Amino acid sequence: MKNSNLIQKIAETPVKQDKNGKNYKTITFATIGKDIVEHPALGKIVVDSPVKQSSINVYEESYLNGKQDFGYNLALKSFVMGDIITRKVPEYTIEDKTTLQERVVSSYTTVVFGDTDSESFELEVKKAFQSKGHNLDYLTVQAEIKAETLNPVAVETASELDLDYKFN
Repeated sequence: MKNSNLIQKIAETPVKQDKNGKNYKTITFATIGKDIVEHPALGKIVVDSPVKQSSINVYEESYLNGKQDFGYNLALKSFVMGDIITRKVPEYTIEDKTTLQERVVSSYTTVVFGDTDSESFELEVKKAFQSKGHNLDYLTVQAEIKAETLNPVAVETASELDLDYKFN
């Protein structure tokens, strides 16, 4: 493991039940950073502090495979390999918890488990977002379109067009 991120389980709700009667918990993970703080008796000390955090629901029995979701019985303050990832997604509507008004957002943040140094981590990101209802495949299409529009051959070909041509 080179520089793979570790995230820490920092909170968990009591067991809840969804509308189908399945047990789940909401657990919160955080990336951990280092801060130097002034302690009255000890002077300057280095402490761990959360940098990013995100919560996910984990099921006692998953709808996908009937097995327990990872993290359901993970002890509080445990560290696991992974990261908290934010990506652009197709726009969707949420209810603002402060104003109780609906608003449109175009990004989503979730916990992704796995070795962040692994070449397959991006696949884990796609799977995590897909399991939350956000398909990241459209980003590949957008990147390909952007690459095509920036293609020097395409630009050169476009500059050779007869600009005096009139469309009917």
